[in-house]
Amino acid sequence: MAESITVKLPQAGDVLIERSYRAKHVRLSFRPPSNVRIAVPLGISFKVAQKFAKEKESWIKQLEWGKLKHKSTLPSPKPIIEKLEYD
Repeated sequence: MAESITVKLPQAGDVLIERSYRAKHVRLSFRPPSNVRIAVPLGISFKVAQKFAKEKESWIKQLEWGKLKHKSTLPSPKPIIEKLEYD
């Protein structure tokens, strides 16, 4: 299993920093409701990833608020076919 740590950032909350054997670059990903993950390739230390997370903290916070705001303004889904009638 890949090693990982969770870092608590004051403005952005919890960020999962995880070693990835497939990653070639440090990569930040965001999946709602608020799962922030930084993939760290081999050869890059977790200290570098923590520094990266701190540098991107305000961006992460803006993205989370943008997702929440966007989600609340979406209309409720409607069915494509409301009712099928058969003879």
